[in-house]
Amino acid sequence: MTNRLTSGAICLATLAVWLCAGCDVKVGDNGVSFDVTNGRANDEWKRTYTLVKGGRLEIVSGGGPIHVTPSAGQTVEIRITREAHESTDEKAKQALTDETISEEAAPDRVKVQTTRPDGRNSASFGRRRISTEYFVTIPAGLNVSITGENADVSLENVGGQFTLRNTNGGFNARGLKGSITATTVNGSINLEMEELAGDLTATTVNGPVRIALPNAVNATVEARTVNGVVMVDPDLSIAGGERERLHVSGRLGKGGPAITLNTTNGPVNIFKAGSRGRGRRGGSEPVVVERQLQER
Repeated sequence: MTNRLTSGAICLATLAVWLCAGCDVKVGDNGVSFDVTNGRANDEWKRTYTLVKGGRLEIVSGGGPIHVTPSAGQTVEIRITREAHESTDEKAKQALTDETISEEAAPDRVKVQTTRPDGRNSASFGRRRISTEYFVTIPAGLNVSITGENADVSLENVGGQFTLRNTNGGFNARGLKGSITATTVNGSINLEMEELAGDLTATTVNGPVRIALPNAVNATVEARTVNGVVMVDPDLSIAGGERERLHVSGRLGKGGPAITLNTTNGPVNIFKAGSRGRGRRGGSEPVVVERQLQER
């Protein structure tokens, strides 16, 4: 009897593996369900634009990551890759059709937007699954606006004026030149500035804020958290203002552009570019702020 039960269990397990070769397995309140996704479709959308210096580039993502890197010339190139998974190839192709890509182009302004059915901008809509990814190259000196939902945004070695908004996703930048405003609800903000040529504002509700500043930077700082701690690299000397566990303000160098950092749930870490920081997660320990208080 035992052998029969064991053999039956092995057969069921083998059948489950065979059935799930092309499906997703989900475990919910009602047990295990099998979601078959044998169908697949993908496509690529690509455009090149010429914008005047100081022109505006606007990206609105219906969901999915966005990568911004420098252009080899003076043009803007936008490439969008998409892949849909459905029960059949035909339904997967229809999912791609249902997500629209629109563009507006003028000499001083370009806007590209992906929109999913009924405005449901998420990684999946209904029972359909679709992944969308932006690859954007830009010349220096543009006014860049990126709005995303469920879309992590990365920027590398680019310069300009950047306005970034997100709902569920973070921002990661390095080698950034210019000014930046980054706002998200659920996500981390990690910005490494090579050159600060304007104000820097970073705001999140749930997530850490981590800012790397260049050597000999001149700026005014206002950093605050509600549930966390403000950590300052000991190599950065902030004069005047206030230095407390939840709030740090003051002047870097001669003062200048405003650096405003806020989070509700998470730490704020301000450190020197090229340094990995000290303490947990690459940041300074809270004792750094307390020591600065004692020294002053």
